[in-house]
Amino acid sequence: MRNGQGALAHFFNARKNVIPGRTGGVSEKMLARHLIQDEFEVVMNPRRISLFLTKIVALVVVGHIVANLIEPLFAPGSIAYAGIYNFFNMGAESNFPTFVSTLNLLFAGLLCAFIAQSRTIRRGRQRYYWWGMALGLMLMGFDEAAMIHEGLVGQILESFTGQGEGIFYYVWYTLYIPIVLVVGGLYVPFLRRLPLQYSLLFVLSGIVYFGGALGMEMLESYLAYNGYAIGVNIIFEETFEMMGIVILIYALLLYLANLGCTAKLRFTLASGDSALPED
Repeated sequence: MRNGQGALAHFFNARKNVIPGRTGGVSEKMLARHLIQDEFEVVMNPRRISLFLTKIVALVVVGHIVANLIEPLFAPGSIAYAGIYNFFNMGAESNFPTFVSTLNLLFAGLLCAFIAQSRTIRRGRQRYYWWGMALGLMLMGFDEAAMIHEGLVGQILESFTGQGEGIFYYVWYTLYIPIVLVVGGLYVPFLRRLPLQYSLLFVLSGIVYFGGALGMEMLESYLAYNGYAIGVNIIFEETFEMMGIVILIYALLLYLANLGCTAKLRFTLASGDSALPED
């Protein structure tokens, strides 16, 4: 927030230069606009934010479990229960768990973009890696929200290869696994240049996330192919994915804090617009 005395001093100093009837003077409206300018800041503590996001993930898991447990309380075919179940079902799409996962991925991508634009990074070669992470996480968020991997990609692959067997009963990740391996290999030099603390956190987040997105998905594929129940597996799969991104967000916030980065958001008016009502 602007210091009140400093703003008033600037106001009175400016008024001394206003000469009525002459052009180039400072108008009353300009002075008023200057006085009402306001600034605020949001302090982002890595530990508190990651803890908050972890609680949200826990809420998602509890909601999924409760939604399954209360089924006997409703009549068969209950529309009310169907609404509750679909909203909290971690194995479904376009619901609360998907919303949480999408927001976390987009938030992580935004943090990577902030790092890429920081003064310490943007002039070095590392910025390309950070921009690559930002773009990749944004695309993953879009994928999560739009059901690209299981919907679009999976169905297109099945139309060419047919339904798989065993751990490849779901075929969509036959395309994604090579992409993950290639991108992971390209980022090895990047991880080596980072301080060990961040490299370990990034590797841990990747292991947890892809352990759920690919590892647990392959287990689910095997179970579904052989006719076993997959309900418990879905909980572990989705929880691993969410927690992997939470770990990544914690690492990114910690990195930004150690860089001493500050993000400023400024709202401006287009030419001809007025912040104050006309007289």
